[in-house]
Amino acid sequence: MVTAAFFSQVLRDWRSFSVRAGGRYTHARVHADDATFGAIRSLNHALVGMADVRFNLGASHHLYASASQGFRSPNIDDVSTLGAFDFGVEVPSTDLRPERSLTFEIGYKARTSRLSGALCAYHTGLSDFIERLPGEYAGSVLLEGQKVYRRANFGRAFIKGVEAQIAGRIFSQLSFSSSLTRTIGGQDSTGEPMRRIPPLHGSASVCWSASSGHGCEAILLFTGKQDRLSAGDIDDHRIAPGGTPGWKVLNVRGRIPLRDNIELVAGLGNVFDEAYRVHGSGIDGMGRHVWTAVHYRF
Repeated sequence: MVTAAFFSQVLRDWRSFSVRAGGRYTHARVHADDATFGAIRSLNHALVGMADVRFNLGASHHLYASASQGFRSPNIDDVSTLGAFDFGVEVPSTDLRPERSLTFEIGYKARTSRLSGALCAYHTGLSDFIERLPGEYAGSVLLEGQKVYRRANFGRAFIKGVEAQIAGRIFSQLSFSSSLTRTIGGQDSTGEPMRRIPPLHGSASVCWSASSGHGCEAILLFTGKQDRLSAGDIDDHRIAPGGTPGWKVLNVRGRIPLRDNIELVAGLGNVFDEAYRVHGSGIDGMGRHVWTAVHYRF
């Protein structure tokens, strides 16, 4: 696979506005030869653009809006994979078209002497979305006892969401931060969800830092249950029947300076020994554990 890209961007300020615009040209070519499936040749190119504008509501508050196009040419994995994956066997797909996207985002950002925060909402529309669909190999829908799948351009899809962040200082040595994210994805062609969309999730932390360099922090990670599943999620062995349960994990850590440029850092992870798994990952999270490290700065 050979890719080449060229881009240009310009930024201009005018009174309370900042405007940025740019463009990108991408060229992608894939060549693959296989004794069974023959020669695979893919050549794609596209010119995409983006633009955003920011409005300054004084020195500490900003509103912004942006629009951007996206382009993804099928790669080697898309066109030539032959073998088992999460819930079946995949065979090469020789006639894939590039995926394209259009994203709109609006948001608000603020920063004062004690607080900072951001809130944004976005919507991404995908066309010629590439997805695994049931297929055949040598005239059969099964290979080695598993369903056969082939990638194909599958109509239109979307991803949309809201993200929020806030951080601040309670007093000189004590600070906090928190974030929350909600994402929804779906396929317009079938009305079903997109695969492996994360559930509502976020974090919250409190940190104490002394002028001497000593410090400690408590971090809570949390996520809701994800039971909005696509057909691929339901077939995926890594996702439990009915969806992935929600969870809450508390981690604590501290640091002790040993010299001007050396500090000892240690922590206790998953304090309450919660059994959990990130949705779609297929890997269980670590139980209660301790760790330590030495940081050397030079």
